[in-house]
Amino acid sequence: MTNGVDSRAGKGLLVVGKLLRKAETTDSAEEAEALLAKAQELATRYSIDLAVARYATAEAERRELVEERQVQLGTPGQKHLSLYNLLFTNIARLNDCSVLLRGTESVVYPVGFSSDLDTVEALYRSLVAQMIRESEDWLATGEYRRAQMHKVTARGVFFTGFVERIVKRLEAVHAEVVEDALSEAGLHGVGTVGPSPGGSELSSTALALRAKKREVSEFLSASYPRLGSRTTRLRRRTGEGARRAGAAGRAAADRAHLRGQQSVGR
Repeated sequence: MTNGVDSRAGKGLLVVGKLLRKAETTDSAEEAEALLAKAQELATRYSIDLAVARYATAEAERRELVEERQVQLGTPGQKHLSLYNLLFTNIARLNDCSVLLRGTESVVYPVGFSSDLDTVEALYRSLVAQMIRESEDWLATGEYRRAQMHKVTARGVFFTGFVERIVKRLEAVHAEVVEDALSEAGLHGVGTVGPSPGGSELSSTALALRAKKREVSEFLSASYPRLGSRTTRLRRRTGEGARRAGAAGRAAADRAHLRGQQSVGR
């Protein structure tokens, strides 16, 4: 692409193809009509041939499919693996991936599109390394001794504070990215498939977001009809020592770099 117009047309080509694919597979005649109308509108705006759009989308979908991976988080019996799991699972959730509930806590099995899984792994590796490094720096100050905490316990509380705060930061980034993407389409807030508040625009971004989640869900249903997704909860401790360790972890999370975070609705 050589300029902004060509770039928008290229993106429009894939959007039109996705709209056509959805229109041709939906069971709702009303939805199909709305999708086709939007596809035709975009095709006219960018002089896109509908047959070319169908082909381009099919080619793009062949290049990237939903897949399952195996990611080693640690070794069996390692301390604080539940917090590593919690960090990974939330990063996966915010990048349209699911984590299968199977095996031990030292290994996770995320499911999603390959580019999303790449994002999840890259972001997790960066954040867990920062969390460990920051915790070691804090433990070296000896503050946990003054609070009469065991080192292992102090590290776990630090990790808990870090994960708790970093998940909130990731959720805020995700919400901002989604809002920006929808704003570019003339919408605000993640709406359902259908007309915009103004009544004239259909959110292709919302369609893409919903389609991604649906394809991952369909993969899981077909491959593992009786297997659930992993969820992990934070375990909070009380007391002055826990307050200090948790605060140190949260402060470290505020300093953390969110490397690897990508946009949604690709």
